[in-house]
Amino acid sequence: MTRASLVLLAVVLAALSTGCMGVYAEANATVYPSLKYSESDTATPPKPLQQDGGGYALGFSLGFDFDVRRSTRVALGFTGHSTSLPGDGSVRGSQGELRLDFKVAKTGKSSQLRIGSGLSYGTATITMKSEGGEVTDKRSHGQVFAGPVFSQYVGKYQELSVMGAGSYLFAGAPGGSIGGVGLGARVTYSLHLGDTRPSSTAYTPLESGNNILDLIDAGAKRLGCDSKYLERQGDPAGGGSGLTATAVLARCPPDDEEIFFLQTVDGVAVECPHLDDDECRELTERIVDSASRVLRERQPAPPPVAPAPPPPVGPPPTMPAPSKPGGFVPKTTGVMPAAQPPPAS
Repeated sequence: MTRASLVLLAVVLAALSTGCMGVYAEANATVYPSLKYSESDTATPPKPLQQDGGGYALGFSLGFDFDVRRSTRVALGFTGHSTSLPGDGSVRGSQGELRLDFKVAKTGKSSQLRIGSGLSYGTATITMKSEGGEVTDKRSHGQVFAGPVFSQYVGKYQELSVMGAGSYLFAGAPGGSIGGVGLGARVTYSLHLGDTRPSSTAYTPLESGNNILDLIDAGAKRLGCDSKYLERQGDPAGGGSGLTATAVLARCPPDDEEIFFLQTVDGVAVECPHLDDDECRELTERIVDSASRVLRERQPAPPPVAPAPPPPVGPPPTMPAPSKPGGFVPKTTGVMPAAQPPPAS
């Protein structure tokens, strides 16, 4: 077994063991500008007429596919295939198909660009014109194709992809073989039996030393999330303590994205089972901001400040005169008061 075969087998086995299984249906069409017939040196009559020219192929596939957390797709299926040959010839038959898609870039929250390649091989009935009418034979035939793939996931379980593929057709023929290069498109719909979203087990510290799960729960509900408390068992094999911890699980719209807020010894940690790091960070920030708003709404308003007393109105008060005779009289005007006569004896 060659090294390439071993690599292909390893990829397929990894997909089968870790991927999310589903079923798919695919329609494909390919245009071949030039199909060439090559005659064998051992060809015997009746020989087909050597007519080179363009043709086209149509096919429909059904099968199983395995989605490895939206990063790799492996498809195994069965294809019905019909190819039109120059000079009213045809190739009609069935093929087994293997296809591998690899993620190249993420173009949106649920969309991505991939590179896909595939091989189909089977048996077909070849019909070609000859000098005496028609000649028919049953031969092997197949295709090799590759090209860019745009994939759009719909919710947790569905996927629609479009592939623009360059294709090479090869087929046995009476007295020789047929081959040609073409361009085509493949439209695929997949329905998976499980959640295809990515899985993340990374924990990100949110706050140390404070239990804010009550605020997190209220903040998530304020955003329209379905939030609830639960008891979660730590996994000792994964570095956990093995003890039961309190957590808040929130499922938030529009796609019921799950997020855990786990109370740990160090504080609160966040885990997003089916989101990429940037998506998890964005959802966390939304819930924390909502929780901050809840906290501000819960804080009592400060008591009103009493107004200052109004300033006094009227002339300033005067000091009373002393009660002792001959005592000091305070100055109230600019004129010195007159001397008082001594009291009578």
